[in-house]
Amino acid sequence: MPKSARSFRPDVAKRVLAILADGSPPFLTIAAQRASFPEKIVEGWVRYGSEEYADPDDAQTAFALEVRRIQAEYIAEKTSGLVAMESEDKNATERARRVTWILSCLSRNLFDLSRPPKEAPKGETAKPVGARTAKEVADDLANPDLQ
Repeated sequence: MPKSARSFRPDVAKRVLAILADGSPPFLTIAAQRASFPEKIVEGWVRYGSEEYADPDDAQTAFALEVRRIQAEYIAEKTSGLVAMESEDKNATERARRVTWILSCLSRNLFDLSRPPKEAPKGETAKPVGARTAKEVADDLANPDLQ
């Protein structure tokens, strides 16, 4: 397993994990700052510990997996709460929006707010204009002269 430019420090990692697990949003950068350690180094520990060929018995890998577990549990807890927040109440909608924003900062892969899904009015489709079904595309490919 490749090591980061600066060697892994279990004492700092333990402080970072304690900060991440304190119930606040588990942002690695903020936890590193609160532990008084450069965030780029701590992010490197997680990145190197999460690589495909990381050694599962290595302390750095265990640290990376624990960071990811804490973040995943936070996301799971907050997403289950989002369903309960959805209502006609404007305050609940605002709380849901804020929680979703925090989640998008933690995991842009799962919570990309740049293109939120749009609901179609009743009786209409949300399919983009010009989008065709797989059957329509297959029919066009089968009969190219009909176009």
